[in-house]
Amino acid sequence: MAIAAGCSDDNHDGFLEDYFPSNENIYYYVSPQHFKFGTYGDTKDFKITTDNLTYTIGTTPQWLTLERVEGSSSYYNEQSYDITADPNYDSETRTGIFDINFQTLDKQHGFKLPMTAEQEGRGKFLNFTGVGSSSYYTYPENIPSGGGTIKIDLNSNCPNVTTTSSTTGITSNYHFTKPEGASAKQTIDITIPPVTTNSSRTITIYLEAEGVNNIRLTVNQSAPDAGLESSSSINFPARGGSQKFNVNSTEDSWTITQPSANWCSVVAGTKEVTIQCTANTNTSSRSTSFSFNIRGIKVSTVTVTQAAPTLEVSPTSLTFENTSGERTVTVTSDVDWDKVTAPSWATVSPTSGKAGNTTVTVKVKENESVTERTGSVSFTRNGWTKSASVSLRQAAYVPEISTKNLLFERTVGTRTIQINAKGAWSIVPDTAWPDWLTVSPLSGRGAGTITLTVTANNSADERTAKFYVDFGSNKRETINVKQRGLYLDIESRNFEFNVYGGTSTLSYTTNSAVTFSIAPVDGGATNWLSLDTTKDSEAKVTVPYNNSANDRSANIVITPTETALSALRIPVTQKGRDVECTTTSVSLFFNAGTSQAFTVTSDGTCDIAWATQPTWATIDVKTIASPNPTRGIRGSWEFTVKVDENSTESSRTANLVITLTGLPDGQQKQITIPVYQYGKGIVIDKVNWGTDHDWNGPGTNPTFNITINNNWGEDHNWN
Repeated sequence: MAIAAGCSDDNHDGFLEDYFPSNENIYYYVSPQHFKFGTYGDTKDFKITTDNLTYTIGTTPQWLTLERVEGSSSYYNEQSYDITADPNYDSETRTGIFDINFQTLDKQHGFKLPMTAEQEGRGKFLNFTGVGSSSYYTYPENIPSGGGTIKIDLNSNCPNVTTTSSTTGITSNYHFTKPEGASAKQTIDITIPPVTTNSSRTITIYLEAEGVNNIRLTVNQSAPDAGLESSSSINFPARGGSQKFNVNSTEDSWTITQPSANWCSVVAGTKEVTIQCTANTNTSSRSTSFSFNIRGIKVSTVTVTQAAPTLEVSPTSLTFENTSGERTVTVTSDVDWDKVTAPSWATVSPTSGKAGNTTVTVKVKENESVTERTGSVSFTRNGWTKSASVSLRQAAYVPEISTKNLLFERTVGTRTIQINAKGAWSIVPDTAWPDWLTVSPLSGRGAGTITLTVTANNSADERTAKFYVDFGSNKRETINVKQRGLYLDIESRNFEFNVYGGTSTLSYTTNSAVTFSIAPVDGGATNWLSLDTTKDSEAKVTVPYNNSANDRSANIVITPTETALSALRIPVTQKGRDVECTTTSVSLFFNAGTSQAFTVTSDGTCDIAWATQPTWATIDVKTIASPNPTRGIRGSWEFTVKVDENSTESSRTANLVITLTGLPDGQQKQITIPVYQYGKGIVIDKVNWGTDHDWNGPGTNPTFNITINNNWGEDHNWN
């Protein structure tokens, strides 16, 4: 039997005749026989070629994995195998050996071929877990000011990790577990000591291990805190008292440094403090403070301010009439008060009071002076410069005078004035006393009567005087005196009557005797006017119906018996009879026909007739109302004109005469109304008509020419 085998650095092959003395040909070939893996592992392959052999692969190290572990071949059969290495997280290189066990096909002979593997170690490493491979890490939570222990997760294969820091008092405890497989998770406990100031701090800690770079840990530590939950500034009223406040602190214990002022104290509880203040009797506010301490460190200060005591009065002003009276005010104070000042004419009760509200009554005496007086009442506390005041104002006494304006008639007369005063008074003329006025007495005190006497005023002029009642202190009242002169006044200066007459009243005022008379005007009659003067201050003026066509006039004369007055003349006029017509002319076309109706009114009767009776026209007169002079009713008539046809081309004219009848002898009053009838082919010359005219004369379709000699301002209806 011939056996072949061979080998090299990485493979082995040849004939194995030394081991298998038989006639069979036995051959094997293995390549490679030695493997080198990187730190993070990978997969390699090797080949086995055999002839007339079977083989199995022995147990490999745990970190190596084979895809198959046996094979056989009877004729130079080559087989390939994959071998995979896990990552090596150890810091050192590792090696491993496994065997390939060959046997003949009859299993009578065999041998082992060793296979070797080698893998580099990772080397030493140290970093923070969860932040990649970062060598910098800030702890996410603030460490309490009292310190504490924190646990830091590391990724490391270093057996020993220590800590260093510039902050004293930091200790650590590293927990190492030998890495298995891919796991290299470690933990280290770091203990942070309490802060030694009242400020927060940032601590830098370095983690060190042999053979690796340091990594840096940053830790923030809170400042010690303790203080009032509500505010660091507390206000107290002047009356003092007690207030309780909750305390906020992250520490388990804290202490209080008491205020330096003896009027304030603080009582500490478990989670609250009670602040107590005595009443403030000073005139100004005051302040003090206390502090919270932790481990002997002052961590916060609370300021306590107490207000100055208030002393107020309401209302702050009082007003009194001049008579005696009383009013009340309210004194409000945080402390007792015991001092009151007031003017001599006012009294106050009570003159002291306790803290709180006190009702005080202020009384004033009657003010007999003619000037207003003012003062004030102040409330305070002995030893204080601070006070509260209420101002007082009392009206002046106003003397009473029964009248300040006196009117005397022109005759001798006496009048009196009543004076009601508290003090002295005197009578002072404006300039000098007039000779027609006497005043007595010229001075007095309290209530009194002044008598004024005037002489008769025989002139037509009114006379006046003025004097003063002087009460002192620039207080005086003015008295005006007036005396009538002779006068004669009338309300109406003239009288106008219509033709029907009537009665009117002449009113007059006078302080002289008078006589009445009637005077003619231009020699005219006066017997138509009568007067009734039986009543004083009025005369009845009566005028009868005037049957004449003429107006008439006369004068009423009022003559005073006093020569200082002039006589008055009052003119009286009355209208005469009149007659009126609604047209001044009548115009008709050449056609036969009747005009529209026209109205005549007159005072009394009248006659409507042709001046000369025309042959071509007639009139028709109707009585509308008969005249009644005694009842003041005018007469009223209506007439129309009827004409025959004018067959010529020439116009023709006749006159109507309206005449008043029943006039006195020698009087005549009438109006003439011309009547026109146009001929055929008439030319109408328009002058200035004020209104439209109805030219639709009698007959059918009248034809005539119209010549317009000037411009009309508006349209006219010529139908």
